Amino acid sequence: MRLLDNVIILNDFPIKEAELTALKYRAVGLGMMGLAQYFAESNIMYGTPESVEATDVLFKNLAYQTLRSSVDLAKERGHYPAFP
Repeated sequence: MRLLDNVIILNDFPIKEAELTALKYRAVGLGMMGLAQYFAESNIMYGTPESVEATDVLFKNLAYQTLRSSVDLAKERGHYPAFP
């Protein structure tokens, strides 16, 4: 997460409003790639209850780790301005 936050610091914003918004909220793009490959390698079919459960577990873990990293980053660098 620290590396993604560094992108905000190092970015050259072409529009001042974009820079102000980025610094205020410090949002980073985060997502998941490779779900289809994971299903294929795990012999999980799309649309099955097993696929729904597996996706739920993956995204719960992603959400938890993201929040945990955000807390750690706030302890290190302080909270972002839009978060009291």
